[in-house]
Amino acid sequence: MDIIDAVRLAQENIKRGRIRNEAAVSQAVVMPILQGLGWPVFDASVVAPQFSIDIPGKTHPRREDHALLNQNGRPLAFIEAKGLGKSSDAEPQLFEYCYHANVEFAVLTDGTKWHFVLPWKRIDHHESWDLNRTFEDRKAHMLDILERSVDDCCAQLQRYLSMENVLQGDNIRHALADIEDSSSRVQTVRDVLPVALQTLFGDPDGSLVTALIEKVTELYGFEPDPDACANFLAERNADTLGSPVNAERLDQRELPTSPTALDFVGFALRGETRECASAVDVMVQLLKRFSSDDPTFLERLETRNPSNSRAVRFVAKEKRQLYTTNPSKGEVASHEVVPGWYVSTHRGPASIKRVVEVACEVAGFRFGSDVVINLQ
Repeated sequence: MDIIDAVRLAQENIKRGRIRNEAAVSQAVVMPILQGLGWPVFDASVVAPQFSIDIPGKTHPRREDHALLNQNGRPLAFIEAKGLGKSSDAEPQLFEYCYHANVEFAVLTDGTKWHFVLPWKRIDHHESWDLNRTFEDRKAHMLDILERSVDDCCAQLQRYLSMENVLQGDNIRHALADIEDSSSRVQTVRDVLPVALQTLFGDPDGSLVTALIEKVTELYGFEPDPDACANFLAERNADTLGSPVNAERLDQRELPTSPTALDFVGFALRGETRECASAVDVMVQLLKRFSSDDPTFLERLETRNPSNSRAVRFVAKEKRQLYTTNPSKGEVASHEVVPGWYVSTHRGPASIKRVVEVACEVAGFRFGSDVVINLQ
């Protein structure tokens, strides 16, 4: 299996809800990708599962999910696999393992998002451990294999994890360059901003600045400076929209006409139509319908929540988890889809459309053909 087939297989497994736990991430996503990158995944002397790490003061050795070894059995990279959407608290453990095993390169992935990190940094060209640095400081790149093109996914995975690059240390050189070359990063972010802004004209989540930060992070893998995004929007105000940019104005923009237009607010699901009370009701009723067909639907949709920590989440098990920057907002701007699951409702038509598009993908329906909506 080559890397293109491996990425496509991983994408399909995730989208179809076949990845239910950490073991499935390792078996159905990580291992095929490693094989596509040239690693002999069935040779435990090269790709070692559950690699043992002795930590002073610990009674029993700890285990790393995957270790990539050189010909002398020395680990060159660790790969920590977590369940979908469950990697946010794994950084301290991963860095502790790297520190005690003297591993210079690590990957943290939940199958969808791949974080390539250096657990150490160079000070005056000397390598040293700095345990006070944040996860973001150590991160060279973040790849979301559902958001990026197959070609881009393959290029980044080859850059950081191909057998040749890891054995020769080129992956570390690439990571160092990506972390330290701040001027190149700033320029790249500036290049991505216009593309991100164009996609966000119809998809504001709360404030446009917050949504722009999220989109740049998805496209590029790094979170840009909020002030830079605000300044960029201010500079583009007059010549892009001709008037001040705000979420309310953007929400009122006309949505693209769907292939099969409805003459009422509601939706059509494979020919079955339903009239709804509002645009929000369209979203809620579709989520309820998908949930009734598949009890795992909302759990899988939760893994597709926006990755930016300031963004509004699609769904959550608690109201206060929906609006991360203003948890109390969930008490008044949410709707219970099924007992124990809530959807955020403070959204304009374009943002609702985005939620429905992602929901259709998770549920296995084609938006625009299997599912047609009219929000106004």
